[in-house]
Amino acid sequence: MVIFIIILLVVIVYIYKFNNRDRNLDYKYSPEFKNLSNVDKMLIEIINGLEASIKQDVLNKFADDYTKIVAITSIINQRETSFLNSINEIANQENISVALAKKVINTACNTVRMTYGLDTKDY
Repeated sequence: MVIFIIILLVVIVYIYKFNNRDRNLDYKYSPEFKNLSNVDKMLIEIINGLEASIKQDVLNKFADDYTKIVAITSIINQRETSFLNSINEIANQENISVALAKKVINTACNTVRMTYGLDTKDY
């Protein structure tokens, strides 16, 4: 009887955790995402990460449009600098060249910039 109660509690906790998961990451489990190349996966990961950060840290906190734009620009620039500072590790992790990793990072950040009407940057 005790084992049955423990199993029931484990199942209840699992169901609760599953229903309260971060659904923004569900795309990673799709067959379409799994069949993409490393470059495409990296591009999608960066864009989704930036979008999530912007939604969480900016759009829900600031009401003024100017403040939102400044905060969005700051988040994108900080994240881009962070990526470029660790470009060798990122390229090794994704099994791509450093030049291609820089191009993907630039493309992803510019895509998010264009989404919010900001000027793009080229490196």
